Amino acid sequence: MKSIPAPRAPWRRLAAIPALAAATMFIAACGGGTSSTSPNNGTEQNAGPRPQATVALGQAPTSLDPAVTVTGFDRVILGLVGGLLVETGPNGNTVPALAEKFQMSADNRSATATLRPGLKFSDGTALTADDVVATWKRNLSKKDSVLASIVSRVKSVTAKDDRTVVFQFKAPYASFAQVPLAYYVGAVYPSEGLAKGDKFFEQPVSAGPYKIAQPWNGREIVLEANPNYALGKPKIQTLHLTTIEDGNAALSQLQTGQIDVAYDLPPNLVSRLGNAGPVKAIPRQAYGFYDLRMNNKTGPLANADLRKAISLAIDRKQLVNVVWQGKTSPAAGFWPPTMKGHETASTTRDVVQAKQLLAGTDCAQGCELTYSYSDQDFPFAGQLALLIRDQLKQIGVSVKLRKMDRAALVDALRKGDYQLMNGGIFSPMDVPDRLAGLALQSDGGLNAEFSGYASKKMDTLIQQANQNAGSTRTQAMSQIDAQFHADQPYAVLATWVYMTASRLPESLIKTDAGGRIVVARDAVR
Repeated sequence: MKSIPAPRAPWRRLAAIPALAAATMFIAACGGGTSSTSPNNGTEQNAGPRPQATVALGQAPTSLDPAVTVTGFDRVILGLVGGLLVETGPNGNTVPALAEKFQMSADNRSATATLRPGLKFSDGTALTADDVVATWKRNLSKKDSVLASIVSRVKSVTAKDDRTVVFQFKAPYASFAQVPLAYYVGAVYPSEGLAKGDKFFEQPVSAGPYKIAQPWNGREIVLEANPNYALGKPKIQTLHLTTIEDGNAALSQLQTGQIDVAYDLPPNLVSRLGNAGPVKAIPRQAYGFYDLRMNNKTGPLANADLRKAISLAIDRKQLVNVVWQGKTSPAAGFWPPTMKGHETASTTRDVVQAKQLLAGTDCAQGCELTYSYSDQDFPFAGQLALLIRDQLKQIGVSVKLRKMDRAALVDALRKGDYQLMNGGIFSPMDVPDRLAGLALQSDGGLNAEFSGYASKKMDTLIQQANQNAGSTRTQAMSQIDAQFHADQPYAVLATWVYMTASRLPESLIKTDAGGRIVVARDAVR
């Protein structure tokens, strides 16, 4: 058995340039990752405590149910309140959290977690192995869950005793402790609360560093330090997470001291801040990408040649310079340059070849496609849509823009009721499972980045990457990238970048490489 020992001293979570989901982790299952340090969730020990801080998010929360949420803003909240069995260490390794010990079997087909003694939820009730089992049984039972690509690989979860949980997998699961356990997916909830059904997640009892003191009231959600958390008190007692959809308004309130942190602002706003004043701009490139989604199921875009032509007609360099103010990099391949396994793909625009590919498609003699977007979803969506419209016009593809409110846009995505739409997706860490599962796998939970793309060959390659490590995984990732270019289900545009601005030191609060908001904690004694 390969194990992660219990921590003894504080560690610092470093924000590796990059990113998401936003976050990274490598673990015992991959042959690494022991640590003698405590998961302090991050940051330097010289940051003085604060009674409260206000963080502005660009969107209102939609759901705190891990099985249904599809927004990064929801996951920010889930990451602050969710109690995890293991956490990410400073070098991408995994360290114990609620579990004092975690072991993967030598063949990566099972795992055993031993809980710390005396654990409690935020309401003071005991946290036992039965709660871990109940949480995972719910995860496994939810139909059409966004967690499908992750949890469906788990065969069973059983409680050996009050503190011991045994996971059995359907096939080798080399990265189990990384994606499913150390991200919001692995948060543990009380069995009694889960028995109440979906309504429980309106104000869930939690086991993480914070608890929900005031649920969403249409303006903000308030979190308070969880007095029962076993892994160090957060250095900010109360967090007010408020919604400010207008980036200019958020930046103005930040500069006047009305808020402390503005999360994920439009790059064109924060790029002019510099780092000389009290407000600092902090870019974080992520393990993900921005993309132009295309409906593979119906209409002209069911033709792969048309999708390839559109991808070739896009001037990614112009998009990066104008939309993202040069704070990220053009991208065209599936694996982001921030991830191991990335292979350089040409991002050079080729209008001539694009026009050649249009021959034999519904757009051979010109056509009109509808581009749906919402500035509530991405603050730069309207600007991006205008640029892509002008670029595609040069190959004879006319683009009709359809601005929508965010709720209608999400509904259209789920129904596949669109032709073109900008999007983005990221991984919480530098392993292939999460990104490939959601963005390419036919039954991964997000309908292959909502494109409707389905390929048995691709699913097989993803399975190979998921079940292996080392050079075998790298080879499978290379084949996934090649198949992505062959099918071009959508066009990757640029590496995902989080642009956060803050009045507070990063040693106190920061956005990590996984796009999560991380608050410094006291060392575990």
